[in-house]
Amino acid sequence: MRPRPRVLRALLLALLALLACRETGEAPVRLLEEGFETSCEGLPCGWAQAAGPDGAVTWVSTVHPGERGLRLEGEGTAALGPGAEGASVTVVSGALEAAVSGRCDEGTALAIAVSVVAPGPRPVPADGFAGEARLPTEWSGTTFTPLVGTTALLDGGIGPGGWFLEVRSVRLEVVGPGACEIDHLILDGVGASDPAGPDAC
Repeated sequence: MRPRPRVLRALLLALLALLACRETGEAPVRLLEEGFETSCEGLPCGWAQAAGPDGAVTWVSTVHPGERGLRLEGEGTAALGPGAEGASVTVVSGALEAAVSGRCDEGTALAIAVSVVAPGPRPVPADGFAGEARLPTEWSGTTFTPLVGTTALLDGGIGPGGWFLEVRSVRLEVVGPGACEIDHLILDGVGASDPAGPDAC
């Protein structure tokens, strides 16, 4: 005896509801997520000053009491940060995305450069992604910035899961005469770094 269409429809709806509600409480796997919360010798752990006068990169208090972040002051001042273990991302039109919670002085922006590799049976050599975040002058939420691939080796991804990438390094650099402060940084595929919406289940 074959199942009735009404029964099949009910089963399909139930399955879709389960898929939509699965693991809603778990944080998504990001290509890289940095909160700058832990200090090692005066800078966030894993970070180092890469350019600029001594003391131009510091670990500071940020928007909320108890929260910490990275401050870079002066044109060309740069910090170099660690990589990450990796995640599957889809590269859209040769770009990744940076979601930055931060602020910059008037006339100042934050350049972001990321070096990645795609390990595996047929590894892709290091590719670079870069962009310039125009952050607000006051703390006011998250700024989304596309990071364009310098060689576009990974353009389009492979299949529904995209590329499995490992971040080798992150470089943040001040563009302009002022200072920038960063409280939180997420690197991911385009559109994937949006904050999760309210739980509908």
